[in-house]
Amino acid sequence: MTRPIVNKWRQRFRRLRLAGLKDAARSGKPATVTASQKAMVIQKACEKPDGGYTHWSQRRIGQQVGISQTKVQQILKKADLKPYKIEYWCGKSPDPEFEQRMFNIVGLYMNPPENVIVDNLAIHKYKKVKEWLAGKRKIKLHFTPTYCSWLNQVEIFFNMLSKDVLKGGVWKSVEQPSAQLIEYIKTYNQTKAKPFAWTYTGNLLSVS
Repeated sequence: MTRPIVNKWRQRFRRLRLAGLKDAARSGKPATVTASQKAMVIQKACEKPDGGYTHWSQRRIGQQVGISQTKVQQILKKADLKPYKIEYWCGKSPDPEFEQRMFNIVGLYMNPPENVIVDNLAIHKYKKVKEWLAGKRKIKLHFTPTYCSWLNQVEIFFNMLSKDVLKGGVWKSVEQPSAQLIEYIKTYNQTKAKPFAWTYTGNLLSVS
């Protein structure tokens, strides 16, 4: 640090005290993206576009909203949204009971009783499974809506297991991955296992 810089900050401190140690307002072009435009970017990223497009691109969102692609990228990154995954995460379920089942699953996480949440895989409705459940009065299955297994928080664990164990794994027999999976689950239960916290409050995404 040079002597002129030290003198500059000493003089600012003498004149303004602690306030003088803060960065002064910088010259340059002011922010041009309004809160309304930010909201429009988030809205479009969460809906399917018209005109035969499968998903939005950042460039087309920028053209629609009237801002640059760079600004769109910054807004989406801050909101942790990916327009190309709209159908994967927010896609329309064909399940006619979607809303009822969705509220049921969310309610279970907010006030969890002793139960089992499963997706709509056919094996869960298999005759032998139904016969076994018939004799287990304390066990009740709650099904996620069709194509909405993401509502089941066990998917979070499956994602962790996939990244920690399966991705990049090389095995020479069926027994090897089976043994590794069991070992991983035991280690996880002993060192990291705890209930996943449902953190979404129902509030709209921030556009600040």
